Amino acid sequence: MKTFTTNPYVGLRPFEVDESILFFGRNEQTLELLQKLHENHFIAVVGSSGSGKSSLLRAGLIPALKAGYLVDDSDNWLIFIMKPGQNPLYNLVETVLVELKHQPDSNSINTIVKQLKEVGAEVIFKLIEQSGNLKNASFFLLVDQFEELFRITMEQDNLAKNDEAIDFVNIILELAQQTAIPFYVVITMRSDFIGDCAQFFGLPEYMNKSQYLVPRLNRVQLKAVIEGPAKLFGGKLEPSLTSRLINELSNVKDELPLLQHALMRMWDFETTVNKSGTIDLEDYQSIGGIEKALSNHADEALVGMSDEDLRITKIIFQSLTTIDENKRKIRRPVLLSKLIELTGSTEEHLLHIIDFFIKDRRSFLIVNETGVNSDRIIDISHESLIRQWNTLSVWVDQEGESAFIYLQLAEASKQNSQNKKDFLTGSELQLLLDWRNRFKPSAIWASRYKKGFEECMNYLSASVAERTRLINIEKSRKRKLEYLNYAIMGLLLIIAFGGVWLWQKAKIKENEANVQNEIAIKNLRDFKIAQAGKQEIEFNNLESRANIILGAYGCPESIVIAMDALLSDYKKLDINPHIVTQWRDKIKVIKNKNKYCK
Repeated sequence: MKTFTTNPYVGLRPFEVDESILFFGRNEQTLELLQKLHENHFIAVVGSSGSGKSSLLRAGLIPALKAGYLVDDSDNWLIFIMKPGQNPLYNLVETVLVELKHQPDSNSINTIVKQLKEVGAEVIFKLIEQSGNLKNASFFLLVDQFEELFRITMEQDNLAKNDEAIDFVNIILELAQQTAIPFYVVITMRSDFIGDCAQFFGLPEYMNKSQYLVPRLNRVQLKAVIEGPAKLFGGKLEPSLTSRLINELSNVKDELPLLQHALMRMWDFETTVNKSGTIDLEDYQSIGGIEKALSNHADEALVGMSDEDLRITKIIFQSLTTIDENKRKIRRPVLLSKLIELTGSTEEHLLHIIDFFIKDRRSFLIVNETGVNSDRIIDISHESLIRQWNTLSVWVDQEGESAFIYLQLAEASKQNSQNKKDFLTGSELQLLLDWRNRFKPSAIWASRYKKGFEECMNYLSASVAERTRLINIEKSRKRKLEYLNYAIMGLLLIIAFGGVWLWQKAKIKENEANVQNEIAIKNLRDFKIAQAGKQEIEFNNLESRANIILGAYGCPESIVIAMDALLSDYKKLDINPHIVTQWRDKIKVIKNKNKYCK
């Protein structure tokens, strides 16, 4: 393989008009478009993202027009190529003036735009007539990425933008249907936006008359796309690699942009590193395969960036993408001046970072002049980058989540202003506070989604203040309750200590009473013992007397009665039962001795 300083594959970006020699596999589709354009002066070319719509028109149809295949072998064509962008009428006028060799400034363009709104397409015809030497010329207008127009209509609160979108559609339809000059209009649009066309009067009818759905390439056509450019540059692809590429394309989205990018990367690797003479599987594997080649290439641009550069890069790409109401991830061109406000960086620094994604054949970003105050518009070259670059996909999801939270806050703030909603509380408030602290939104960022950022932030701050007030009230209530608990506990302790003191005092008195009782009992016991002793002496005396009298006179009954009485007193005095028993026995003895005693 010869080593060239150029590359036959265009990569992610669409083919341009002067690259038709490298454009393979679309001859049949080009002829079909020529036939439709001959029958109708308006064609809507639709297809999925990455189906090759732009390349088919730029490198297929337009070169065929210039070659004289449509109008009597005439090659006298004025080709106007534009995108609606944010100012479709301005872009249309600027494109026409530039092609007519004018050197327009923003003031002259805005003047003509005003006339367009008032008069219509006739203004374009007058511009063409004033240019002269164009009597035998034919005119072709390509409105690429027509779906950008629907971004304008999404801004429902911007009536002026909506009116401009309607005016733009009316003018291009008027250009196509008039017969004064041969004027042809072609628009390209993603097929998933077809339903959105119904909002423009007359557009669905024109599309029904002449709509072209871009077909997928068959294996033969894909083989030509893969091998044809390499052969022009003296290169060669290994047949097994061609087969593998064709097979794997059926499993991926954005097949043609990914294929062109992978081929471009393999060509560069083969000519600068591998140098084997043939683009083969080794080259294919080195770039990460068709599914990872684009993501890996984009990540390489981040290598070596400072933290500040990475922060700005993230903001740039999040600004250039959005998720529409149908959950589609789409491009969103942004003015350089807007990016400066969003990032807080300088123009020079921003362009330096943007260049990382343009140089080294990345072509991921596009920078175009706007003609307004020397501003420029930054755009992603192809939406496949949004879907295929893993890092960007994460950034887009984060941006979408942040925008969703902000829109929720905006709706809550609106309801609060209408007395339909109280302050934010609980998990809802905490979610928004976490979002504010983590994302740090700004008014310039919020304006891309919904106006009223200051009101939203005030409502959020007021909700925080209300929560703080309620927390303080609750803290105060808890403090009072704690003080009351402490007071009750203190009172209970006092009562407890008092109870213990009273119990101890009662115990002391009880002990003193017990001591007194014991003393009294002891005294009583001593008294009884003394009495018992006295009675025992007295009993013994009676016993002696009874024995003496018994021996002399017989039974002394009175003495026995006295002894029984003493015995009864002993029982009352709780005298030792043994003594009582002895006394009872003695009485029995005395009675037994006296036969006269009973």
